[in-house]
Amino acid sequence: MTYDEWVKDPREPMAQDPVNLLILSTRISEVFEGRLWREITKRSIIDLINSGKKPIVLRLDTGASEWTNTLYEAEDGTVETPETTAQVAVMNMQAFGIDEEIWFGTHLPTARDLYSPRPMQFEDAEAAAALIRQCFMDYKNRIVPPPSALQETRTTIQTHLEVGGGAITDGPLRDAPLACVLWKESEGGLYIGRLCVRWDCTGKGRARRLLQAAEIEARRLGLPRLHLGVRLALPGNRRLFARLGFTETRLRTHDGYPTPTWTEAERWLAPPQERPNVGTPQPAL
Repeated sequence: MTYDEWVKDPREPMAQDPVNLLILSTRISEVFEGRLWREITKRSIIDLINSGKKPIVLRLDTGASEWTNTLYEAEDGTVETPETTAQVAVMNMQAFGIDEEIWFGTHLPTARDLYSPRPMQFEDAEAAAALIRQCFMDYKNRIVPPPSALQETRTTIQTHLEVGGGAITDGPLRDAPLACVLWKESEGGLYIGRLCVRWDCTGKGRARRLLQAAEIEARRLGLPRLHLGVRLALPGNRRLFARLGFTETRLRTHDGYPTPTWTEAERWLAPPQERPNVGTPQPAL
C-alpha cells in the first residue's frame, strides 16, 4: 500500500476527526512495517494540519481539551509551521515516547475520545483481572499480608459484577485497559475496591475520573457515601485518597495480625443531617 492509498482509506486514522497521535503513529508502524516511520509520520502531521485539523492538547490540570497554534513552543517565540511542528513532534516521540493526549481535528475530542471510564462488562473481566494483578504486583513485597488482588481472575471479576459493578478505561487502541475500579453496595454506601491505573499512565487524572464514575453510581443508587480501605504501609495511596476528598476514620487490623494494617476512609455525598450510621468496614485490598 502506498501512502496516498493509505490516506484515502476511510477506515484509517487519517480519515478520522479528531485523530489521536498515538493511534496514528502506531498504525503507520503496522501498515508500513516500520519502514520510513519518521518520514511518514512527519508527512501525516503536515497533511493533517494543512487539511484544517488543528493540534489539540489535553490540559492535565483541568482535563479540558484546548486548541493550540503549536504543540511545542518555538525557541524564538514564533508560531511554528506545520513542517516544524511535525519535525519537533517526531523528535519528541523518539526521545520521550508518544503522548496519547495529543490530537488533530476540526473539533474537540468527545468524552469517549478522551478515554473516560465506561461501565465494566462481563467481557472485560479477563483484561480487568490482568490489569489488577499487574498493578498490585508492585505491592507484593511492600505490604503484609500480601494483596488479595493478586488472586483476581476472570471468574472472580465476573462473580463480582453479578452483585456489584465497576468502571474501566480503555486504551487509545482499545486493546488493553489503562485503569479500572470495582464497587458494590455495602454498609450504607458504595464500597470501592481494586482501584488501579497502569503504571505508565499515572498522573493524568485517571483515578479521579474512576472515582467520579463511582460517585455517579452511588448517587444513582441513592447511597450517601463512598468508602474504601487503604493499607497503612502505602502512604502515597493515603495521600492520594486524601486529595480526592476521603477522610480516614478508623484503623483496622487483618485477621491474625497484632497491630493495625489498614484504615477505613470515606467521602460523604450527603449533608450531615442525612448521614445514617454505618456498619463494619470491608478489609482493604
